[in-house]
Amino acid sequence: MIRPSLLALGLLAGSAAASLQAQTHLGVSAKDMTTIQVNLVDDGTGTLTKLWTEKRFGTATTVTAETYTPSKKETLVITDAEFTVYCSAASPSAPLFSPIINDAAGAGWLYPTRFRPTLTTPGREQIHVSFTAGTVLPPAFQFEFPAMQIGNHTVQRAIFFGYYTK
Repeated sequence: MIRPSLLALGLLAGSAAASLQAQTHLGVSAKDMTTIQVNLVDDGTGTLTKLWTEKRFGTATTVTAETYTPSKKETLVITDAEFTVYCSAASPSAPLFSPIINDAAGAGWLYPTRFRPTLTTPGREQIHVSFTAGTVLPPAFQFEFPAMQIGNHTVQRAIFFGYYTK
């Protein structure tokens, strides 16, 4: 015989597992969320390259390039962004960083966010930006981050969180 308290606990656990697979606060299934990350990587000789990684449905796609085009057929909605900035030496002020999103033809561009670190002494800082309604990117748009290193400040990693819609 199953005791009532164990049965109630089992039902609650089953309900919690079902809600974990439910939709996020954005109305999007958690499994449908995606991340696009760019890392500034030193090859050991002082040459810095951009390594882009998109994680979608548990699979990662990685390319080394100046720009990254996520999908040529789907619309991407960016909901949040996170930046890890490193300051190597004292600076009187921190620079303004501006990642760019551009269409493949170069006819349209936008800055999903601009940010200025608070660091003016050596250290590392993480900056999180949350978009109220999201930034909608039509198919074939490209991510660019032309200046990830300005003066003593380097954006070591930028992550864009979002989801695709048709």
